[in-house]
Amino acid sequence: MKEKKELCEFFCSVKVPSGYSSNIRKLVHAKEQKFLPMKAHDCDVMLTSMLPVAIRNILPKKVRMAIMSLCFFFNAISQKVIDEESLDELEKRLFETIVLLEAYFPPSFFDVSVHLIAHLIKEIRYLGPVFLHHMYPYEGFMSTLNKYTKSRVHPEGSMVQGYSVEEVVDWCLDFNDPTNPIGISKARNEGRLAGTGILGEKTLNLGADAFRQAHFLVLQHTTEVSPYIDEHKAHLRIENPNRSEAWLARAHMKGFKT
Repeated sequence: MKEKKELCEFFCSVKVPSGYSSNIRKLVHAKEQKFLPMKAHDCDVMLTSMLPVAIRNILPKKVRMAIMSLCFFFNAISQKVIDEESLDELEKRLFETIVLLEAYFPPSFFDVSVHLIAHLIKEIRYLGPVFLHHMYPYEGFMSTLNKYTKSRVHPEGSMVQGYSVEEVVDWCLDFNDPTNPIGISKARNEGRLAGTGILGEKTLNLGADAFRQAHFLVLQHTTEVSPYIDEHKAHLRIENPNRSEAWLARAHMKGFKT
């Protein structure tokens, strides 16, 4: 099927930052045109940010808009800051989305999981934003405990013993010299976060121009300075009515100081 092939090809081309989610490309079997089992967090990332882009050129328009509306709803409730006054509008749009899904999808699509979506806004009113009561940390911790299970006869004892050993090792590491980790593996991004590039340590000396550019960039993103920025740009436009926007931007960058 052409649409199914396009969807799989899209996910095979997706690249995500380290720690954002799993490598989505490894979860898609392009030849067989199917998805491999995914973790709950990967499903959430795919639903909130990837799926609306993946289906933008496939499926009939009405079906596509119904799915995208559901994705936008989950993306809205997944934010760390949610305006309480917008919850009523979100709930109204959610019910409209469910009606659209009922119009375009067969009855077998609707199970208890789809029904539970209707209670999410009420749950947010009681418990706050969704990210505060996600199950992902607990699922990840259970995965860690399962790795400690060495004895099927006494699984709980194996978990306690393995976790206790890990705590002892972490406690001992506090007394080791950080420059001599005695064979302990480093994080994959430790060197880059510490300023070490892939070719070794480099010393970067910034000049006065680079410092002024960095200072100017910080000012442009400061709320308190915004009125003065607008006033300076307006003053430049009045004095130079025939100049282009590019020239005004350069003049503003050169002349705006605090």
